[in-house]
Amino acid sequence: LLAGFEFQDNFRQDQGRDNLSTGAAVVRVRESSRYCSPFAQLDLELRPDLRLSLGGRYDYYDFDQERFTPRLGLIW
Repeated sequence: LLAGFEFQDNFRQDQGRDNLSTGAAVVRVRESSRYCSPFAQLDLELRPDLRLSLGGRYDYYDFDQERFTPRLGLIW
């Protein structure tokens, strides 16, 4: 069993786009964001030459968005 946790704090994100012909700023956005993501994975040996991999990851973002991503694999 493999388990872990990822946390990212984007304390400053400056995003923008300029008009290349005039040099004027078209869009400027300054904000921050955070997310945390616990995950787990289990590898099982079905036969000496075949393994089953099961896992999942849960992502939670600070702007009230969340997502679960399952994982299933056969390794031959």
